[in-house]
Amino acid sequence: METKAVFYILKSIDLKARNICACRLIDKAYQAGKRVYVYVETPEEAEQLNTQLWTFSDISFVPHEVSVQGINAPIAIGWEEPSPGFEVLMNLTSRIPFFFATFNHIIEIVPDINEIKIKSREKYKNYQGQNIKLETHEV
Repeated sequence: METKAVFYILKSIDLKARNICACRLIDKAYQAGKRVYVYVETPEEAEQLNTQLWTFSDISFVPHEVSVQGINAPIAIGWEEPSPGFEVLMNLTSRIPFFFATFNHIIEIVPDINEIKIKSREKYKNYQGQNIKLETHEV
């Protein structure tokens, strides 16, 4: 199966907007029956996203947990290498994780912040050099 990386380009400079976009995309993947691992930098970022997933929508319920195991929920948020079984990697870090090749779908969300955009361009070139199918969407 061909690996695909999708970059969502935001017009906002707010990291909170990035997390809201992440919540919507996680919800969409969950509704499609996909298991998602959300890779973040720190335990604090994991807890922030955890809170937003509970509150971002009045009509959605996205079962998730802060854990690299993802044993009890289809959505896991973590800062380490995940256990096997996830189909989608949502990468909210500034680097490409070494375990990215175990996923067939990668999501990158890019807010309009110069430092993040520069790192995202590097990630795009890296994926491109590995013959990963690339898509971009402006949000």
